[in-house]
Amino acid sequence: KKEKISVVVDSTHPFAEEISKKAIKAAEESGIEYLRFERKEFDLSQYAYYNAKIIKTSNYEKAAKIANDFEKIFLTTGSKNVEIFINEISNFENRLFMRIMTFPAFIQNTIDLGLPPANIIAAKGPFTKEFNQSLFKEYGADVIITKASGDSGGLKSKIEAAVELGIAVIVIQRPKINYPLFFNEVDNLINYIKANYKTEV
Repeated sequence: KKEKISVVVDSTHPFAEEISKKAIKAAEESGIEYLRFERKEFDLSQYAYYNAKIIKTSNYEKAAKIANDFEKIFLTTGSKNVEIFINEISNFENRLFMRIMTFPAFIQNTIDLGLPPANIIAAKGPFTKEFNQSLFKEYGADVIITKASGDSGGLKSKIEAAVELGIAVIVIQRPKINYPLFFNEVDNLINYIKANYKTEV
């Protein structure tokens, strides 16, 4: 209201579920149109010819339970939900390895939760297929856990690295949110705004 906003474009991360829900509610209560822009989903079916073991699951808890059946687990979902995996995976100190961004607070939080520093790989992406393969081999990974964040989130290079090595991949699917209006092409979003709002876009 203060800024006289007439339309909201929510382009947060595909897994920023709570932020999107709050934005939808705030827009609704303010009488403002809410538009969702989200990067395209990545087509996993293209890896069928590898006979790849790609396991889709709906949330972190289920992913952790599935991962517990493997020996060495390589986690690439970020530090926010690492506690779920630490709690679910038995003997995690010797079985769970994690790549996170190079923010000291993220690293310290993960150590405080009990994951040994030697199990933490702090690095800034994006990562190539070859770099991913080197890490997966170095840590003896039997399974990789990732999110269906889209190719811009590095999903393709992770999956290709894993399937070529014969490593299983657990892919956590995006949250299901009933968006009022959804776009995954920038041009379509801009054309909609041009057609419906006075703007210099």
